[in-house]
Amino acid sequence: MSRSEGCISWKVIDDGRWLALVLLCGLVTYPCSAQTLKGCKTVFIQPMPESLDRFVSAELVKWGIMRIVTLEDKADCVASFQRQASKLQVKSSGSVTVPREASVTAEESSDNLPVSGGASQAALELVQKDSSVVVWATAKSSHFGPMVLAQRLVDQLKKDYRKSK
Repeated sequence: MSRSEGCISWKVIDDGRWLALVLLCGLVTYPCSAQTLKGCKTVFIQPMPESLDRFVSAELVKWGIMRIVTLEDKADCVASFQRQASKLQVKSSGSVTVPREASVTAEESSDNLPVSGGASQAALELVQKDSSVVVWATAKSSHFGPMVLAQRLVDQLKKDYRKSK
C-alpha cells in the first residue's frame, strides 16, 4: 500500500510501518543541461574587437544549431572574447548619499585584435550563464583578418560539438 503527498511518497514496508520516501522535488539541483556544449541552445555574443562578434554571429547563424539572441537575459550561454568584466556589487543600509545597492563595472577594452607574428589572434569561450561554467573554449589565429578568424573559431566549435555528448 502506498500514498503520495506532494513530494513525499509513503509506502508500507513488510512489518506494517510506513516508510517515507522523499522524492527530492526541486530540493536537489540537477546539473543544468547547459553545462555541456550541447546545452547551449541560445547564445549571446559579447562585443569583440574588429567586429569579430558580427563574424562569429554570422557563422553561427549559418550553422543553425545555436540560436543567437541579442539580449543576454534570453541566453543559455555567453560567448566572450576575453574574460567577463569585473563587476563589484555593493549593498549598504542606504542613506541620502549612499544608495542601498550600487554596482561598478571595470572593463579593459581594445578596438584591435591581438597580433603575433603578423597573425590576428583570438580566444573564444562559451560560458553557461547561470552557473558560470566554461563549457567550451578555443584559440585560433589568422593572417587573413577577422572574418577568416571567426570561420576558424566556429569550425572548431562545430568539430567539438559533434564530438560532445
